[in-house]
Amino acid sequence: MEDTWDGIKPFTQPNPIQTMDHLAAVLGDTLELLVEVSDYLSRLPRVPMTQELINKIEAHQNDPGALTAMRIAKQIETEAQSRVVGLYTPAGLPLLEVEVQGNTLRLKIGPEPARATALRRLEQGQELKLELHDKKKPLSLLNE
Repeated sequence: MEDTWDGIKPFTQPNPIQTMDHLAAVLGDTLELLVEVSDYLSRLPRVPMTQELINKIEAHQNDPGALTAMRIAKQIETEAQSRVVGLYTPAGLPLLEVEVQGNTLRLKIGPEPARATALRRLEQGQELKLELHDKKKPLSLLNE
């Protein structure tokens, strides 16, 4: 008779998972759990959504690093397509810096006394031309 699962008990001491060997053991446990999930799903009616999930789980079981590699590659591609623009005073102080990454806009206004000038330009509908972000030249306010 199989043991029944009675939940996960919280640790009463510091988390014992601290080394790469421990993380490898966590990955092994996770992959074993995915085998159980895949086996269970394969006994369900084969509707398209269930079959798609089975395929995804099996692909991950065959190459656990592939999904992570795809996610990291997508993140790198998104960051490479980041578009930026900055407005600065003649002395080089930031008035306004803008970064667009995917569907996210990040807007930073410089510190006083430049803040009033930046707000006035925004109120006037200042047009800004975005350029691809050169990661070798970070914008000062965007990386705080």
